[in-house]
Amino acid sequence: MILEHLGKGKENGIKMHELAILMNCNTREIRQQVNRERLEGAPIVGDEHGYYIADTADDIKENVLRLRQQAKTLFKICKALEKSANKVENHEGTQDGKETATIQTTSI
Repeated sequence: MILEHLGKGKENGIKMHELAILMNCNTREIRQQVNRERLEGAPIVGDEHGYYIADTADDIKENVLRLRQQAKTLFKICKALEKSANKVENHEGTQDGKETATIQTTSI
């Protein structure tokens, strides 16, 4: 459990790679576990100080704003990739006698 390895407040933040070493896992597993614990209600926030237990509502609100901005960026990337897929679909067929692959997309 990540929560038991974290200190309270920004001044006690611990970097993801340090947590990974401490917990003997990789950084992807740390991110996944942090998100699981957040979904269970743990007040874990992360910023340039690392991960820590929020000790103020402002820390949580700042983290929420940062996560929302990341989500907006990811949504824009998805939309751009969908446009790329549509362009590929519109130009698919045969090239030099060879079949080209079909890309199907789903809307978000």
